[in-house]
Amino acid sequence: MMYRPSQDSCFMNAAASLTDARKGGMDEALNWLNREWEPPASPIEGAADTRTVALQKIAKAAALLEEAEAELQDVIKRHRAAGRE
Repeated sequence: MMYRPSQDSCFMNAAASLTDARKGGMDEALNWLNREWEPPASPIEGAADTRTVALQKIAKAAALLEEAEAELQDVIKRHRAAGRE
């Protein structure tokens, strides 16, 4: 018989993965976009506007991931509080 994880385990792992995505890759992208850089010999046209839009979208995505993570953790807490592990 093939092993299948519990629903609780799937939700916990999904929440942890969302945390990793939000705190890992997104933070790194934000750090890169917020750095000072050498003025390029040939500047990228529209870079300032694109940087601003990217920062806004990353912030929105992080907020959505945080909401999804919280929802998963809340349902697990309610489940466990009801004594249904």
